[in-house]
Amino acid sequence: MRQVRRRFLIEWTLMFLLLPSAIVWLDGKPGLMDANAVFYDRILRDRPPTPSKDILVIGIDKRSLDALGAWPFPRSTHARLLDRLAAHAPRAVLFDVFFDGPAAEPQEDQLLAEALSRLPVYLPLNYVAPPPGQAPGQPAFAPPTPALASQARGIGHANATPDTDGLVRGIWRYESAGGLVWPYIGMLVSSGGADAAPEREFKDKMPGLTRQGRFGVAFAGPAGTYPTVSYVDALRGDVADEMLRGKLILIGALTSSGLGDTMPVAGIGALTSLPGVEIHANALDALLNDRIIDVPMDWRRVLWISVPIWAVFILFLRSAGHAVAITFAMALLCSTVNYAALTRGQVGLPLASRSQASCWPTCCGAGAG
Repeated sequence: MRQVRRRFLIEWTLMFLLLPSAIVWLDGKPGLMDANAVFYDRILRDRPPTPSKDILVIGIDKRSLDALGAWPFPRSTHARLLDRLAAHAPRAVLFDVFFDGPAAEPQEDQLLAEALSRLPVYLPLNYVAPPPGQAPGQPAFAPPTPALASQARGIGHANATPDTDGLVRGIWRYESAGGLVWPYIGMLVSSGGADAAPEREFKDKMPGLTRQGRFGVAFAGPAGTYPTVSYVDALRGDVADEMLRGKLILIGALTSSGLGDTMPVAGIGALTSLPGVEIHANALDALLNDRIIDVPMDWRRVLWISVPIWAVFILFLRSAGHAVAITFAMALLCSTVNYAALTRGQVGLPLASRSQASCWPTCCGAGAG
């Protein structure tokens, strides 16, 4: 009997020490990551945020393309739109359009630069990935042409990177390629152009790309959730002043344009895609209204997984006959904390990893008998 007890205590000690590390390691693997995402998406789908009325999307849609011609529009057309908007004094304008290449006509850049000087406009960097099937190269961010960059209120990255299942759930605060660190453009808009350098950096799996500080976004709804007007209507002055004055305006392609700027997002239904400009509208809304979701990847995540495991093991040692009840009670408590953390505290914790860990003490108890 003493030998059995000793063996049990050795097994208990090893499990107590090693199980948290094993679950933390498994937490980063596809199986548990996908399961965590299911719980995360379900909670957010049941509690969509209310979209801000201070955000307006000016959409490049099929009707605009039919009226103004094939894409890309001349930069003088964008200049005319900005001149039209300047009369209504919007709070800021974010272009989800890349201007890194030369204009068709040299004077086009000058016209757009002059228009940029008349109101606060933020321009995105174009991410240039290494060509597939060729020798590995370094990814890079291509900035707007110098004439436009000099007049922009801020320049930042506009990447919405999907998770391993192909769905977008958040955005990195900072991305770096070619040795330069760039903030997310929505952070610049929400702060009025101010920005602090990142405290530290960590490597993503993509060679040559450095990322830091991913934050989650609870999407407000499907395409069209935010107030949207057609590009051609805004260009012609057919939009009421109250829709433009003091607003944060995002300009970009809508799904109907057929320009391919859409990505599947999580938390608003199965296989729902949003155009890039509306992904940024959701992210900007979350930043402005303090609704960004913190997804801990540091010691907080380790403690969230480890502490309940240790608690169950200690309770099991004191009362092995109630192992099943203890396990289910701890699982219920963790589920409640997880739900409250996400809905009340905007913190996304890995629930599936906790559930996986919680069953182990029960299994250990069954084997130890």
